[in-house]
Amino acid sequence: MTFLGIHLAGCAVLVIAGLAKARRPQELARALRIPPALARTVALVELAIGGVALVLVGWALPAAAVAASYAGLTVYAWRLRARGGAVSSCGCFGVPDTPVTRAHLLVTGAFAVAGAAVAIAGGAASIDVPLVLASAVVAALSVVVLTAHARVQAVRAAFAS
Repeated sequence: MTFLGIHLAGCAVLVIAGLAKARRPQELARALRIPPALARTVALVELAIGGVALVLVGWALPAAAVAASYAGLTVYAWRLRARGGAVSSCGCFGVPDTPVTRAHLLVTGAFAVAGAAVAIAGGAASIDVPLVLASAVVAALSVVVLTAHARVQAVRAAFAS
């Protein structure tokens, strides 16, 4: 499974983001215009999808759920960017001032494709230490791109205008 490492990273990012949003659902609630209790439920579903997909590595149904989650997140990020207005936060990690960047589209789109590829390949997958380590690095870098990079882009845009 060529995309397994990227898929594992995507699963880990879902778990990290789900935990962050479950702890601090206000940003997601504000971004989606829903009550914080519902935002926390969304976060727990995201956490469950990522966690189950990590435990049942390579199984088609959890991988398809990850792919669908990231496809939805990609559409959501695209819609936020297409609005043209200033978006202070997408609510991704439960912290304010994480604006949506083109990098969001790239990262979530890549995770959607990887999840779909693993779902199509189906069947339990064998993993080894180098794959897990590489996936952890990709997950960590993805979190940086979706948080710190987004904040840098927002500051850069503020100074450009």
